[in-house]
Amino acid sequence: MNSIITQFRFSDSDLPQHNHYHLSCEMILVTEGEAEFLVDGTVYPAERGSLVFINSFEQHEVQILRSPYHRYFLTIDSAEVERMLSFTALSSIFKNRPTGFQHCISFPEDIREEVLHLFERIHQEYLHPGPYSTQMLRNLFEQLLIHVYRVCPGNFTLHENGSASRISAIQRYIEEHFTEEIRIADLARQFFISPYYLSH
Repeated sequence: MNSIITQFRFSDSDLPQHNHYHLSCEMILVTEGEAEFLVDGTVYPAERGSLVFINSFEQHEVQILRSPYHRYFLTIDSAEVERMLSFTALSSIFKNRPTGFQHCISFPEDIREEVLHLFERIHQEYLHPGPYSTQMLRNLFEQLLIHVYRVCPGNFTLHENGSASRISAIQRYIEEHFTEEIRIADLARQFFISPYYLSH
């Protein structure tokens, strides 16, 4: 079954998590306790209802500030997200980092419980798939990202103009050929773009 989510677990371990990275994108929802996330040099406090976005290869570590510390964490196939979501602009949170990007989002109290409930529903659907489970996961996941967008629209790159579409195509190429030697000059020539602009 093709799915946006490649792994989904609940954890109540209080063991510290030292500096590390993942090959896929990761989302962490804190459900109890407090922690501090260090992501690429920036510190983010997180408590119940805080949602943390970590891209592939982003260095991060977690310091637990108050136990018990409980959280959901799931890994995302960014290529599948882009392919499967109805609103492709929502997938940009896993592909780009606009200026001012916030790795940790805290939801207002009036929607915090709804987001926690959405995570529970996604987790149950992931663990016990039924008929049309892929579509159900996609629907629930889109609802979650819409809540994220409403709270923090600056985390999304919504304008798919010509250059943005080209950059998305280049990102897909890199994801599909990351085991090969890839040079900026070759990419620029292949996608008809200036090496300077592509580097920028």
